[in-house]
Amino acid sequence: MAGSHTEVPLLHGVVPPGYCWQRLGTGARIAALGLAFMVFSGSLLVMSASAPKEQTLDAVMLSSAATSDTEAAFNKAAADVRNLKTTPTSDELLKLYGLYKQALFGDNPSAEPWSISFREHAKWEAWMKVKGTSKEDAMKQYVALEAELEKEYGTN
Repeated sequence: MAGSHTEVPLLHGVVPPGYCWQRLGTGARIAALGLAFMVFSGSLLVMSASAPKEQTLDAVMLSSAATSDTEAAFNKAAADVRNLKTTPTSDELLKLYGLYKQALFGDNPSAEPWSISFREHAKWEAWMKVKGTSKEDAMKQYVALEAELEKEYGTN
């Protein structure tokens, strides 16, 4: 083969170092590096012990008996919000999410996700907006918001 590249004996599985990388365009190289970085970063986040354990609504409701009227009202509101006739707006859903997480876990211990992960970043921001709110106050706010949404959208 003439030129700057040496002959590549593909029949024997021998490829010169960097051959494939050199043949990629600049955009493909940047994309490959970005993907490798995201995979590496994601594996670090998965290994992080600071993130709270995700729990389903049913597991939370079954695992803890309501010890107060506030908790009982919160558990009822968390179940009732699923029966609204119309899906609330994104802002309303995010506010519900933030209050729900604050009521169950307290302040958000996780690091800010990448802004390119729109959904995860919006959820993180919603939880951070109620940072410092006590669990009981978050429960009361959640119940009040759910009652407001029931009036606005009705229930099935």
